[in-house]
Amino acid sequence: SLAIQKNSPPHVPLPVILTQLPSLVNLSISGQFFNGTIPAEYGNFPSDYFWSFTLKSTSASGTLPVFSAKPLSQLGAEFTITDNPGITGTINGKFPGGSLRLWNNSLTGQIENLDSFFQLSASNNQFTAIADVWTGAKKMTLLYLRNNLITSIPQNLFPNIPKIYEFDLSDNPLNLDIGNIMVGLASVSNPVERSPYLFKLSGCGLYGNIPNAASNLSAVLGDLDLSRNTLSGALPDWIPLLRYVNVSRNEFSGSVPPFGSGGTFVLDYSKNRLSGCFPAPPYLTCDFSGNQLCGCSTPGCGVNKCLSNPTFEFLRYLNFDRFLGSQLSR
Repeated sequence: SLAIQKNSPPHVPLPVILTQLPSLVNLSISGQFFNGTIPAEYGNFPSDYFWSFTLKSTSASGTLPVFSAKPLSQLGAEFTITDNPGITGTINGKFPGGSLRLWNNSLTGQIENLDSFFQLSASNNQFTAIADVWTGAKKMTLLYLRNNLITSIPQNLFPNIPKIYEFDLSDNPLNLDIGNIMVGLASVSNPVERSPYLFKLSGCGLYGNIPNAASNLSAVLGDLDLSRNTLSGALPDWIPLLRYVNVSRNEFSGSVPPFGSGGTFVLDYSKNRLSGCFPAPPYLTCDFSGNQLCGCSTPGCGVNKCLSNPTFEFLRYLNFDRFLGSQLSR
């Protein structure tokens, strides 16, 4: 293993000689001391056991090299090329290994089918599309593409990443109907084969209604973040069954759906157009602020019942400003 870290000048090119070390299995280079393009040799280290390459916070520029697969390290290799704003272009060739981290660069173009990877994290770049055909990514478990320029989600993406459990495309200009996305996701969800799903599409310009027809998602979704969109209509009944829910800063209307008895820890319904009463929240953190909820004492609903409910003792945070109707009982 070899780690090189230096920030002081003078700036020097990335040394090619490091790629000629026959027994090197881990290489980490960081710091503004290094500049210039990444040599093509960095895509083909000689050791069949080579499995970890890190290039972080350098002044390197130009495009990525074409990385070749290593037969003995293919399933566990980690490539981390992050925080290098001078690195441009797209993902070239087929990266070997299990984990590819490319955040905070200036990469562009289309995310291609990476059939050997378990994890891809490429947030804060300038990628514009996801390839229409992903046929070999059956092992992919994590896909983070936050804050890029992606405008669509291929219809066949979810069926081709059946083991995914963390998916984040937040802050991309998708401007899509949420109904089509959720129905497509629900059609391939398999609660037997995966861990609880983290699914985030915050700040994507999404519109439309979340369908109740996707109710089977409650069995596989763990965390759901659809905040900062323009979603409307009623909240589906299965939403409160999840572990973490953030649908704040949308245009949802109607009443608050009944709470489930699951292990939800965070529930954020703030800054919508919800009205009526809310039932007892069995959650650690709840935010109902910025709605038009009331505190009536009608039997079967309202804050008075909420405050006397045994589950209320577990609540850690409750925010409901702009509350309408009667005062809370003490």
